Amino acid sequence: MTLRHDCARSGCYKETLPDWGVLAGCFPGRIAPTDVDGVVEIHGRVLVLEWKRPAGRLLMGQEILLKHLARTGFTVFVIWGPTSAAKLRPEIPGTPPAVLDLRIYDASLSRPLDREAITLQDLRSEVSRWSATAVAGTVYRPITGEDAA
Repeated sequence: MTLRHDCARSGCYKETLPDWGVLAGCFPGRIAPTDVDGVVEIHGRVLVLEWKRPAGRLLMGQEILLKHLARTGFTVFVIWGPTSAAKLRPEIPGTPPAVLDLRIYDASLSRPLDREAITLQDLRSEVSRWSATAVAGTVYRPITGEDAA
């Protein structure tokens, strides 16, 4: 899904986001609401997608949330890479493909699985594998280094 926000008609996208500061003090300590970039549900299976810029980092609270979601049965993909379609799918022939990093949180894993320097096609393949298992009602299991050996 491509974001279809018209700033000229609807105002700056950033200004349309909720200001969660209105809930400051409602939670203990420094806890505050977070967001995720995408969620897909197929036949009760849930994939949570979080996209970070190449130098972006998960905040501690967000990482705690994502790990908890995985323990409760959700699969979580955190992707680090360019965020614009133009940088992900360059139109200029011969331009090298974008390099992405992927971290997978899943109940089948004892710890998060990191995949570094993958292509957009690699990411699409992993998302498609997850989707196929959800449609089939089978259990998604990320391919680990041990599986490839």
